[in-house]
Amino acid sequence: MISTTTRPPQVITPARSISAALVIALSVVVIAVVTLGKPFVEIPGLVHGAAHAVRSIDMQLFDGFDSPNYWYAPWTNSIGNIALFMSFAAGIYARTKNFLAAVVASFAASVGIEITQYVFALGYSDIDDLFFNTVGGVLGAGAMALIPRREHPGLMRLTGILLTMLLAGMALLGLKYHT
Repeated sequence: MISTTTRPPQVITPARSISAALVIALSVVVIAVVTLGKPFVEIPGLVHGAAHAVRSIDMQLFDGFDSPNYWYAPWTNSIGNIALFMSFAAGIYARTKNFLAAVVASFAASVGIEITQYVFALGYSDIDDLFFNTVGGVLGAGAMALIPRREHPGLMRLTGILLTMLLAGMALLGLKYHT
């Protein structure tokens, strides 16, 4: 006997939609602050803002690993760029249920950031950043594709809380060193 049952279409509830939209919005804010805000941040021993007020393009993939200032610098840069886009892509996937849309959005946002950094001298435009941001998009959307849909709303709420805490921490750290 052949079964002809079909699965009902996925309904995106308002709560799920709002959670995903909030994660996307918070992710965009974190991404903007971290990538475009560095020239305006001065944290002694951690961030030297003036060092990021440059106009530079690096089109050689993985060259940051050749002769870094510190052995861990290319690793923190790579892992940081991956992590930066995971929640963004996860939010887009949770909202659209479209893996490719989430990855393309991550790639497009990263291209936009690199162009903005170059045009306004807000940091180093680097092909490695584009690569690792896109990898983060693949991992974020991929994780959401593998996690059962019934878990998405809770995961989006948790991600929203963590992003809010990150933003609050960054704001407090910035206030501490600007006063």
